[in-house]
Amino acid sequence: ILFQFTDYRMMGNYHYMNHIIGLAFLFLLDKENTLRLFVVMFYFFSGTIKFNTDWLSGTSMLQTPVVTGKILEFLCAYAIIIELFWSPFLLSKYRGLKWAAFLHLILFHIFSWHIVGYFYPVLMFLILSIFIWRVEAFAWPKDVMARFFIIIFVCAQIYPAVFEPHSSMNGRGRILSLNMLDSTSVCETHFVIRNKKST
Repeated sequence: ILFQFTDYRMMGNYHYMNHIIGLAFLFLLDKENTLRLFVVMFYFFSGTIKFNTDWLSGTSMLQTPVVTGKILEFLCAYAIIIELFWSPFLLSKYRGLKWAAFLHLILFHIFSWHIVGYFYPVLMFLILSIFIWRVEAFAWPKDVMARFFIIIFVCAQIYPAVFEPHSSMNGRGRILSLNMLDSTSVCETHFVIRNKKST
């Protein structure tokens, strides 16, 4: 974690999520329910930061997708629906809803493979595997430390939206929370030379 914090290139969601899952697994008591809840929160908060024209138009993609135009715009909008509305069904006691949500997320990551590379989808497949090998009904974590950890996580997601509304441009607050693809920003240098009669 300390190594990651020293290098801005390692601020991707796949680093962030990996650490949180690792910390929860190693140090919290109610691991199974806490881990499942964190996976859903990863998707939910990722969905909340996609409400912008860069995402909805498809212009924020790292690589050119195999589809373009209105189809791409529809898929970008549907990705938000998957993350905000389908992902919570991973915690459903109804098997049909749970597996439908699981399938949506798997297809989402399969499609994203050619855009974001292999590491992020593979990591998410591994994290999602908890919903295969743990089939008991979800219950809210009772462990006080787990609840504290959850509150810290939620506050970290809210922080950039409240205090750093342009965090995708300036990077401030991004290390604390999930993030979207950075804005395409270009730095230009200007010199202003003032003479007596002209500037």
